[in-house]
Amino acid sequence: MRENRLFDYIEHIQQAAMDARTFVDGLDKADFLEDKCVQQAVILSRYHW
Repeated sequence: MRENRLFDYIEHIQQAAMDARTFVDGLDKADFLEDKCVQQAVILSRYHW
């Protein structure tokens, strides 16, 4: 993988992680496990790019 593509890939991973954190902000584990929409948002956030 070329260096510039690696940097882009790492940026995308970082953005997906930050997105996932915003989706679960304020939820405890029980709330998360009851909310299928939030679960799907977290799972699929890595595919937004």
